[in-house]
Amino acid sequence: MNGYTHWIEINLDALIHNLKKVREAIPEPVKLLAVVKADAYGLGAGPVSRLWEEQGVDMLGVTHVEEGVALRRGGIRLPILLFAPLLPQEAQPVVQYGLTPTVASQAAVAALSQEVRGRKVPVHLKVETGMGRTGLKPEEVLPFVRYIKDNFPHIYIEGIFTHFARAAQGDPYTRQQLHRFRQVIGVLEEAGTEIPLKHAANSVAALDLPETHFDLVRVGTVLYGQYPPALKNRIPVEDPWRPKGRILYIQELDKGAGGGYGPDYRTGKRTRIGVIPFGYADGLGMSPVARPKNPVDLLKSLVKTLLAYWGKGPQVLQVRWGNHRLPLVGRLGMQLSMIEIGELPIKENDPVEVPLGRLAANPALPRVYLREGQVVAERSPIERKGLVES
Repeated sequence: MNGYTHWIEINLDALIHNLKKVREAIPEPVKLLAVVKADAYGLGAGPVSRLWEEQGVDMLGVTHVEEGVALRRGGIRLPILLFAPLLPQEAQPVVQYGLTPTVASQAAVAALSQEVRGRKVPVHLKVETGMGRTGLKPEEVLPFVRYIKDNFPHIYIEGIFTHFARAAQGDPYTRQQLHRFRQVIGVLEEAGTEIPLKHAANSVAALDLPETHFDLVRVGTVLYGQYPPALKNRIPVEDPWRPKGRILYIQELDKGAGGGYGPDYRTGKRTRIGVIPFGYADGLGMSPVARPKNPVDLLKSLVKTLLAYWGKGPQVLQVRWGNHRLPLVGRLGMQLSMIEIGELPIKENDPVEVPLGRLAANPALPRVYLREGQVVAERSPIERKGLVES
């Protein structure tokens, strides 16, 4: 029994299983970049990156320089690609820690060149083909490549990539982006420039669109046991994510008694209430809210909200105890919430599984890593705060 009152179990065997299934779906010699941005989708970038390194992935991917530096300080040696475009002031830590930046400006390249000190620094170029976010426009790529090659012999253009706005089978917008990217590659090849790592595929494209594989695929969501909505080729993946908390206290409430703030909750009969050490500060009940894409999407959102108000539908929060699902009742507290346990033989200190979104989960929650059912590593809140990855 661990000493935590609330924690998140990460099943490393599930991650290994998912990686195996992804590899089976991607032909040789296509390389695999495992995306570990946003703390490895909440699972813990340090321990998960060590697992991917152990399992022989070719590269890791993060968004920001700080994420890459933390991995290097934790002992990760794999190549680490930074997706966000490099700013000049980030050149020093990039070179110091051996990270692979994405460059999109002459100022960033010039700053890198001042830090190289005789070493070859690999960089990747991002091509803007329709995402509308970052990257060089197609017509800017060849002049930018010539600028680097003519002026900075120690800057090595290792890769070139694009990012799909919506990767999906048969999608005309995806085909358009892919066509633009192929055109850029063709222009470079005609000019005598061959870039070793060309990549475009995310999780969906890696599994559904083999024509997007090129030299490397970037896989994130599927490795962590989740299916992107557009994915058709749904390989069998396992969920490694298990948030858990102990019952802190149990009390019996009479029929009609109030519970929680408000009190919004009233018992319909005499029942037992358990208190769990989770609340909205931990991410419980929190989820991203996207603007509806169209009137139909808006209507669906309204229906879900109304169902949740009446205690119906998939948005009603429940914890799991064995095969039983127990509703959270009353308003969620900041760090304590209530569940209705009725006549079930649950005791104080018993663990329950809590519905906690990965990216909504508080990063300070302890992560406990399991292999073959045994704890092999832990990341405590103190270690996370000090950026020390156990």
